[in-house]
Amino acid sequence: MTESDKTSEIWQKAVEQKAKNKTRIGQLLAQAKKGRIVPISLPGDSRTALRLLMRERRTERYRTMANVDSLTGLSNKRFLYDLLPLELARVQRGKSLAVVSGDLQELKLYNDTFGHDGGDRAIQAVSEGMKRTIRDTDTAAHLSGDEFAVLLPDISPQQAGKESLYATQKEMSAAVALRMNRAIHEQTVQDANLDQKQTIHMDIGVTIAQKDDTPESVLKCSDEAMYQMKRLNKTTNNQYISSIVIATREDRTTVFDRASFGEDGRSIHFDRLTSA
Repeated sequence: MTESDKTSEIWQKAVEQKAKNKTRIGQLLAQAKKGRIVPISLPGDSRTALRLLMRERRTERYRTMANVDSLTGLSNKRFLYDLLPLELARVQRGKSLAVVSGDLQELKLYNDTFGHDGGDRAIQAVSEGMKRTIRDTDTAAHLSGDEFAVLLPDISPQQAGKESLYATQKEMSAAVALRMNRAIHEQTVQDANLDQKQTIHMDIGVTIAQKDDTPESVLKCSDEAMYQMKRLNKTTNNQYISSIVIATREDRTTVFDRASFGEDGRSIHFDRLTSA
């Protein structure tokens, strides 16, 4: 056997061993997931590969934990603030983005009525309503306490990828926020011992990002819309609890519209409020 033949044979065995190691590691991981660890003999290089793989998975798990809010399972403030500049960069290239700010009403009431666990359940109920309505490409985040935010990329009819009921980006953004608002209001917090039940209410504001927006400016605008909704609900005793406020920029002026579903539950009706 020539030296070249020996080299070729060694290479072939190495390739075969690598494939076997991969199969064995897969078997071990599958059994670990099922909670059944059956001893599998692994050569030294396979044990090393397994240790490296498990270390990589631990690192990925820690990275995920750093980006996820432990109470709600939504993204956390840090992740949203890291993601927002990237989404705004897409807006500069012609893509669309709507930013939603939400504030849970009367968190203190839930804490006083059901205890702090009740407050946590109210926050979790909001997150469940959000999860039921957002797309895979959207990002919902629990910022802190009673504050939430959602990023809605590619929200224009042209970028939706299918025929839309709504003709404008403003209508589509309002429709998504209104559906989210409705899903949140369907959530309740209940105390099993006292047989009390409390409906969840949110004040929601939306804005459509502009090409010259910064993370600070777009969040400020969505917050201003949310505060407009909060003031409106306070002065009318939640008469407009099923509405949201959307902020748009027109001729360098920010204008606010109260948006609500029409009687058919699908069409969007806008009422102009005050300008900023």
